[in-house]
Amino acid sequence: MTDAQQLVQVLQDSDLQSEPRVENSDVELSDGLLDAARAHRVTPSLARFVHRHHLPCSFAEELRRVRLEQTLLQLAITSEIERAGKVLSAAGISWLVVKGPAVAHTLWASPEMREYYDLDLLVDASRFEDVIEVLATAGYSLLDQNWPLIARQFRGELTFISARGVELDVHWTLVNSAQVRERLSWSMQPLLERREHVTAGNVEFATLDPADTLLHLAYHAAHSGAHRLLWLKDVELAARAAGDVRGDVLQRARDNKLELVLSVMLDRVSSVFDTGDSFGLRNEFRETWWRKLVRRRDKVTGPIRPLAETGTHRALFTSTRTAGWDSSRAYAREAWGHMMNVGHRAAPQIRRNPLHIAVPDAESRNEFLAAVHRS
Repeated sequence: MTDAQQLVQVLQDSDLQSEPRVENSDVELSDGLLDAARAHRVTPSLARFVHRHHLPCSFAEELRRVRLEQTLLQLAITSEIERAGKVLSAAGISWLVVKGPAVAHTLWASPEMREYYDLDLLVDASRFEDVIEVLATAGYSLLDQNWPLIARQFRGELTFISARGVELDVHWTLVNSAQVRERLSWSMQPLLERREHVTAGNVEFATLDPADTLLHLAYHAAHSGAHRLLWLKDVELAARAAGDVRGDVLQRARDNKLELVLSVMLDRVSSVFDTGDSFGLRNEFRETWWRKLVRRRDKVTGPIRPLAETGTHRALFTSTRTAGWDSSRAYAREAWGHMMNVGHRAAPQIRRNPLHIAVPDAESRNEFLAAVHRS
């Protein structure tokens, strides 16, 4: 059994909110398992598993440190939700929380299991320029300042950092790539209007409803490469939570041209976590040739491969668009770029994010904000 397969067992066990089962687990607590947990970003879940089963291991101290750091970070981010939320609400700007804290507090058995390091907000695109000004006035610093690059990429988000060091990714759309956005019909305003409220500790905040949550997490996982167990577990839990709103999921997937992305991700989740028809959703989608291709590749190579070996495999997911031919063309471009880079990669270096290099171009800034407003 590979380390990744053992982590799947860990995640399945950690779904349980009651006491663990009596029988012993066959998970081997090796250093390789800890390394895999870090790579798949599920170390907090492994820590909870070890704690629940009272299992001795050589890296118990490391797991205790991870649990403590994640708890403290989550408290800081929750506090930032309250602070940023008050600032935006006072300006009459609609907003909600996506991914990290929203998923941790609505889907996972215990919030501490879901690793996250920043805060993602979706805001009203028509007020995006106001968002920048309001946050700046409240003491948030804009990290992304390369306005020619921002305008050229027509990015779907900008990154801020709070005075306390918490990063905020502020999205005006959940699709960061302008090229992908052109293929979809995914309007953000209905998501803001359908938002639901949840509570984390004593902080209340808005997030996506269950159907929109599943669509977003499936899209995010696919276009991130679908190779980390953290993202796949997000999708599995969201599919389970959306079981009572299947009709909404199916209708919104069709309306927003997300059917192929969702079906491909449900296939992968079913393969990894053995969920069959993925809570009554998988079999509702057409059996397209692209979907068959991705599923066959998973079957041949295994759905969870060592992360260092998954370049072209990831591209199958990051290339998934609205139809097979669009996806195949995107895959050809990505796979070619990956193969051209193999053998020509320099040693890893820490370099500054080019978006963070200050290029104060007022014309590019205005061009970007005008385009956001029009969208």
